[in-house]
Amino acid sequence: MANTVTFRRLLPDDAALLGQIDRSEIVSHVYAVHSGELRTEAAPHEIPGWSTERIDDYPAFNVEFRSERLRSRLADGWIAIGAFDQGALVAYCELRPALTETTAQVAELFVSRSHRRTGIGTGLMQRMGHEAQQAGASHLYVSAIPTDSAVNFYLSQGFRLNPEPHPELLALEPKDIHMIKDLI
Repeated sequence: MANTVTFRRLLPDDAALLGQIDRSEIVSHVYAVHSGELRTEAAPHEIPGWSTERIDDYPAFNVEFRSERLRSRLADGWIAIGAFDQGALVAYCELRPALTETTAQVAELFVSRSHRRTGIGTGLMQRMGHEAQQAGASHLYVSAIPTDSAVNFYLSQGFRLNPEPHPELLALEPKDIHMIKDLI
């Protein structure tokens, strides 16, 4: 990890910085769950960067939507940590401290394309694990987009396929890979 990278909690005004992150990605494979096991299949496609256009049917790529949602989540007690390189936001992660009584949820994790594979994602996950434990959680839950890079990252962080996905999150994101990690 570049020694110019610093981490800090994000404040509501920092939500306007999300557009600095290059979330674009070239995907070669995706994961799916079949009979309780992870399987990969070729699915080459490109995930675009943030959009400034409002896409009501699919707001996930809209930076304004994401910024508004981050502000709202922070107001509701969620935690967000950003990674900054020379003053620019290059990564961030959101934590819902109490998905359940014993489980916190990693809800977002984005690392700029130019900063991937440098340890920044791992640094954010370590901080989120600490924040989750401080909030009394014994588990971390993530509903990961099914790309090979996302799922493999979470597996490398100690997550495993969750045999009992959270019902509300599964209904919201049925194609995601629902994973869990023990914190203690």
